[in-house]
Amino acid sequence: MIRMFTAISFAILIVDFVAAQTATIKMRFVFDGVPPPHKQINLAPPGGPLVDERLLVDPKSNGIKNVLVYVYTGRGGSKLDLPPDQNPKHKRRLTMANGRFDPHILISRAGDTLELIEQGPNQHSPNLNFFANAPQGILVPPGKPHLVPVPKPEPAPIPVDCNIHPWMRAYVVVLDHPFAAVTDADGNLAIDGLPAGTSLTFRVFHEAGRIDRVRMSNAETDWQRSRFNVELAVGVNDLGDIFIPSESLVP
Repeated sequence: MIRMFTAISFAILIVDFVAAQTATIKMRFVFDGVPPPHKQINLAPPGGPLVDERLLVDPKSNGIKNVLVYVYTGRGGSKLDLPPDQNPKHKRRLTMANGRFDPHILISRAGDTLELIEQGPNQHSPNLNFFANAPQGILVPPGKPHLVPVPKPEPAPIPVDCNIHPWMRAYVVVLDHPFAAVTDADGNLAIDGLPAGTSLTFRVFHEAGRIDRVRMSNAETDWQRSRFNVELAVGVNDLGDIFIPSESLVP
């Protein structure tokens, strides 16, 4: 019993030590201008009107939803050394219901399997226009999930469109690491578990335009190729509000 207690205590100490050596990056993306009104997509009943998700800005906080930030490991990017046991395979679900994909941006890792499922009465024909993985043009009937393996990382977010319902769009992100996040309705995001004491290159993506000119800490900053570098200290690295010029994002 004493040996078991000692082993458990030692394991807890290791977890605490590892957590203490990691970093978190936080930021909030803000629309620098008058927030554009949410556009509606009018559908025949019973679907009813839908909100166009291409550019969603909160009218009170000016926060921008669906901004993607991830560690960039492509050419000229960061090198990550992840142990094999930190690459568990998961099933990532992309739901089709009420005339839209959910989530709008699905983050996955190489080796995962995508599960596409219609949770309503309709049939869908999603296209996944992969570069590294096999492109998919499939038919998904109601209640019958379709599985799509993604063994390789993709160089960019992959658009997903429906041949039957042309207003439907989502994005699938397939990375070779777990360090990615998407902003919530107020523009906030956080990426945990990053290696502290290193300089990492991050890439930012939004479907409504290129984010390469920003204002942060009251200074104009160029994010060439939509990338930025951060020297990560142990603990929380809060970059604060990142202001995006209104002309950079077009609804």
